Amino acid sequence: MILHRRAVRVRLRNNRALTGQIHISDGPSLTAFLSGKLFFLNLTDVLWEGSTEAHRLPHLSVRVEEIIWVEPLEASLHLSSAALPSEEARDVELHVDTDLKLHVQLNVARETRMSDYLDANPGFLPLWSVRIVGGGEPLDRVALNHQAIEVIRELERTDPRDRA
Repeated sequence: MILHRRAVRVRLRNNRALTGQIHISDGPSLTAFLSGKLFFLNLTDVLWEGSTEAHRLPHLSVRVEEIIWVEPLEASLHLSSAALPSEEARDVELHVDTDLKLHVQLNVARETRMSDYLDANPGFLPLWSVRIVGGGEPLDRVALNHQAIEVIRELERTDPRDRA
């Protein structure tokens, strides 16, 4: 099995972030790869963001429960095999890691409760065009750690039949 080094940015609890390389084979998406990690994610060539020290760590293992999301930094690293949100996607606000709020769209049937959808999809969830409330630019794609979600709130009218 050939492993490829792929660059990622990892957002951790307590507003910490790092960049590094994961080692992933051809085939699994980022969310599938991460969902298979029980306790630790191994990274190489790691740099803590915001640090005044430019020293890269050759190897670092991060406890999965400390991860909020992992952002792929290379187009060749596929986030998921799931479809991009459609016009019928539901607008949702996710509260993660105390004061952090994310606005996202999820492809979830109108008849399905958000809690049921999330319970059926443990591990990491693929999210596209994530807006951080009160933050800067949207994140193109992230794998959100299911364990980091504290509150789920639907926004506006999310029934596509109500949109006219």
